[in-house]
Amino acid sequence: MKQAATHWKQDLCRRLLAAGLMLPAGAFMAWQAAGGDAEAWRSGWDRAPWDRSLASGLEVLVAGGVSFCLAGTLAMFFPGPLRHAGFWLGKTVAFFPVLCLVWGFLGFWVGVLEHPVWSLMPTGEEPMPSAAPLEAWARWIWTWTPAVALASVPLAGQALSLHLEADPHRRRWGWLGFGFLALALLIPLEEALALEGVGSLVLQAFRQPDPAGRAAAVWSVMGTMVCLVAALPFPARWRLDTLSGWGDGLRRLAGALLKAAAWTVVLLFSQKLLPELDSEQVLAPPLPVLVVAWKPTLCALSLWVLGHIIQPRLKPSPAAPAHG
Repeated sequence: MKQAATHWKQDLCRRLLAAGLMLPAGAFMAWQAAGGDAEAWRSGWDRAPWDRSLASGLEVLVAGGVSFCLAGTLAMFFPGPLRHAGFWLGKTVAFFPVLCLVWGFLGFWVGVLEHPVWSLMPTGEEPMPSAAPLEAWARWIWTWTPAVALASVPLAGQALSLHLEADPHRRRWGWLGFGFLALALLIPLEEALALEGVGSLVLQAFRQPDPAGRAAAVWSVMGTMVCLVAALPFPARWRLDTLSGWGDGLRRLAGALLKAAAWTVVLLFSQKLLPELDSEQVLAPPLPVLVVAWKPTLCALSLWVLGHIIQPRLKPSPAAPAHG
């Protein structure tokens, strides 16, 4: 009981420290986004839409919780020799472009079932006064539900691969990046579904020549990251493990760069590897739209596999405490 209380206090201190470090980091990034203009930097803080930070934070936390539970359930179907198959299945799903998932969802939900997506097709109808609060909450939930469900797919794949990862060091650092992956998925999702969150705000702000607007967007992203630090998986130890020599160190660095390139491809450049589709093609049956995702998925997965092969398996430091 005493050990559990100590672990809880240490975890809380780590989270508070990480959240505190985000304030100066966010302030510096907002300063850079404002072009070094002190007035625009201060105005950005005043204009930052913190409600968008909260909405996106809740979106990521719910999607992360759903994906974590789903991955934990699926991991039970890959025991023993099937562990490796489940690991690579999860990694493949994690690298599936979220934009193709959005296209597939629109093709099925709108094109096949002929249901509306409220963020893209607002009805404009005013609710009855007696039902206004309840209907407003219902619309808000259903507006964000598609984004949560779609974000849960690649996040569940990543969580499944981490559940089945045999190397505890890679698993620990993978969970550390889980929140950043969730945050990165917001940008294409919120823009494609026209949601009012920090992802769409960042894209809109950096397309405009407004330093204060860019600073406000960065402040909002910092607010969402504080939500992530408060609730998403957090590594129990930060100690770097020992390497046997310079050769292993270089292999570790090369592997990390290749894995970073894989995530960069799928998060930033996947749209350039996809064909341009018009509205009729997007609203068609979803299977052809999902099939076109093979190119960015294969490209990202190939880079990641190469990095995985190059990286050595690290041995824990003799001075490091037992895994906790």
